[in-house]
Amino acid sequence: MPLILFLMSYVAIDQLFLRVSSNVIATVADVGMAFVFFWLVKKFFFDWSINFMNVAIVALVFGIIEFFMHSYFQKDRGRLDRHSFSDN
Repeated sequence: MPLILFLMSYVAIDQLFLRVSSNVIATVADVGMAFVFFWLVKKFFFDWSINFMNVAIVALVFGIIEFFMHSYFQKDRGRLDRHSFSDN
């Protein structure tokens, strides 16, 4: 399940938002997406006994991890600009 979230975050946030915005905006988008993702999984797929606050904490932890990932990728802009069809 976390792998699905990381892949969605990479495609939706890192490839779109991070290229045209700042690290803070991309991190807030990641936190929002993580919150919605875990809330929907809790609500519709699994009958987890976690509440709103627990989902928010998990989303914030995910956001902290993503903040440092964005900082790492922004240090070397070449890594962020590469894609699988690159000649490099």
